[in-house]
Amino acid sequence: MKLADNAKSCVRNLDPSNELIVLRMGTKKREVLVKPGKDFIMTVLQKQNFKSFMRSIIANSQ
Repeated sequence: MKLADNAKSCVRNLDPSNELIVLRMGTKKREVLVKPGKDFIMTVLQKQNFKSFMRSIIANSQ
């Protein structure tokens, strides 16, 4: 999955000692979670409550 590969590369460019654990993207209606593994990529698509998503982003950034 090119998106997961690009995200891994971005994380490594920011800090070579880090690795991508989960890529989380959200819109007003959906949330996509991408979890790369050694031999697989797990993708979850779920309904999203945009307000709770933004609250979690703000809480995790502090």
